[in-house]
Amino acid sequence: SNTRKKVSIGTAAVFESAVVSYTSVAALSDTQAIVVYADAGNSNYGTACILDISGDTITPATPVVFDSVIVEYLSVAALSSTQAIVTYRNDSGSPEDGTACILDISGSTITPATPTVFENAGTQYTSVAKLTSTKAIVAYQDQGNNNHGKSCILDISGSTITPGVVVEFESGATTYISIAALSDIKAIVTFADGTAAGRACILDVSGSTITDGNPATFTATNTDYTSVTALSSTKALVAYKDNANLEYGTICTLEIDDASDTQAS
Repeated sequence: SNTRKKVSIGTAAVFESAVVSYTSVAALSDTQAIVVYADAGNSNYGTACILDISGDTITPATPVVFDSVIVEYLSVAALSSTQAIVTYRNDSGSPEDGTACILDISGSTITPATPTVFENAGTQYTSVAKLTSTKAIVAYQDQGNNNHGKSCILDISGSTITPGVVVEFESGATTYISIAALSDIKAIVTFADGTAAGRACILDVSGSTITDGNPATFTATNTDYTSVTALSSTKALVAYKDNANLEYGTICTLEIDDASDTQAS
């Protein structure tokens, strides 16, 4: 028989007693996570909080402001159990730069480093993924170049970020971007293109250089809110809102073949 797996829900915990937006969370270990968000109770500043987990109980630590500017489109990835990287749009800037910041963790305390600009133009839909403990990859929409899809490597030394050369993976309007690492030298990015079709593209990494593959269409229908995760080095899973099918939540696997880039299944 087809037995459905059961999910047990723990007790919800408030980590910020104010309106929040653009939340993103990443696991640091099996007992600790980090959440980042825009805190409307404090001028929509970029804020982070450690979440300690014991069984089904979550204990939030004291939130820390990592950038005293209005932030949007946040994404966080753990580099190790004691360090994370957050990417976001600096909405207080002119232009609204794509920015990254290292968050060092000791116990339940976060120490933010100095933020680094990786794109000196209006930036939306940032998504970041860890490649190694000293290297991450960020994908985003570049408003300074007709909303094209862009990506770059973020090299980390201590708490310092050095952005690599920016590469365009989609030469058209790109929204609802999500990125996941397939290995330490390969990532997959999903997005909606200018026709709102759901697309996926492989990004090969050598040092600080990215080589983009040929984007593949996983759905030709109107698509929003893509989210991708790696299952293995050759398979990923993408979830999205299918506007052409009553806005239903939809999911499919993406098989990665170096000879032909990506195929949906």
